[in-house]
Amino acid sequence: MTAPMGDSSAASPPSPDAVPPPSVSRRTSGTLIRYVACQFIIPLCCCVGGFAALFLISDVFDVLRDFLEVRASLATVVTYFLLRQPVNLVNVLPMSLLLSSCFMVSMMGRHNEVTALRAAGVSVMRWCLPVWGIAILFSGLAFLLNERWATKCSVRAEELLEETTTDAKLRERGRAKLAYHNHVAHRDWYFQAFSRDGDKLGVLIKQSHPDGRSKWELRAAKASFGDGNWVFSDGSVTRFDSEGALVEGPEVHFETHSIDGLDERPADILSSMRPAEELSVRELLRVLRVNRALPVATRNASLTMLWYRLSFPTSCLIAALLGIGLSVTPERTGALKGFATAVGIMVLYYVADQFFLLLGKNGVLPPLIGGSLPNVLFLGWGCREVYARR
Repeated sequence: MTAPMGDSSAASPPSPDAVPPPSVSRRTSGTLIRYVACQFIIPLCCCVGGFAALFLISDVFDVLRDFLEVRASLATVVTYFLLRQPVNLVNVLPMSLLLSSCFMVSMMGRHNEVTALRAAGVSVMRWCLPVWGIAILFSGLAFLLNERWATKCSVRAEELLEETTTDAKLRERGRAKLAYHNHVAHRDWYFQAFSRDGDKLGVLIKQSHPDGRSKWELRAAKASFGDGNWVFSDGSVTRFDSEGALVEGPEVHFETHSIDGLDERPADILSSMRPAEELSVRELLRVLRVNRALPVATRNASLTMLWYRLSFPTSCLIAALLGIGLSVTPERTGALKGFATAVGIMVLYYVADQFFLLLGKNGVLPPLIGGSLPNVLFLGWGCREVYARR
């Protein structure tokens, strides 16, 4: 008796319909990314708006009474609070990322979605791609805010507050005189009244030789800067000989006069007067380049602030890494514990960041370490937490 032949269909290769095409896999991955992004963006917007409102309320309690006492216009008050928002937003972004990432993991863990993803072999690094992308985007935004708007808007807000609430005579007396020394060119500038954009009044320039001997002096009632050149009005020039003695003869008077080689700009003069905390990266680089013979204390403060400006935007990525890394736990109650730990570590980060910044500005630590070490250490900590829960 002949043995029955086996079912030929059992030996045939599987039908193409039995294996999902690659496009389905890609659509599933895209669906997951969109879902995680939605779960993250909604609390993120709420956190940013909430923290921004808290900072705004704090500003209102600080200065609103001053505006009311002088009966400032509504436009002035609104302008002031709008100018305060960029610098507030820089401080809001990291903590908003931390809270929203913790909240997202907590909500997904409540429905066992995190457990299902891990059981399916989807790593934390993969399903959190939207979080990392948004954190990197916010890091760039924080740098752009600091570089373009935050410092300038903060300074302008303080100027507007002073112009509105301070008597004109007291304000004029407070900004009456300004002095600037160019260490490289051996040149001293003195102003009786310095205006950032308008004319400068009561100008005195002293040019010296490298050994300190006087070369010439210029006095002018008014000076203006435009197209890269200084133009002086209604003044005189006094010249000295090679020994530094006054050259005999009358002073050279002029109605308008310009001198080649004066490479100082009003922005450089103002930057040298402003604390390093109010300068952007570009302004700090120019101060260090133009004034190469800065005092050691000033140079340390400027270099430390430069490294701080460059490294601080990573705080957004640090917040996201810590929020995800410490909230992803196998236990349901672990998310709350991880959230509290993440907030505590973020507070520790802020304290360490300011402490190292202070040490660097005072010369206790090298500028590179004082300005950037906490960011590097906590960034590594965040990466370690995420890697441990991959």
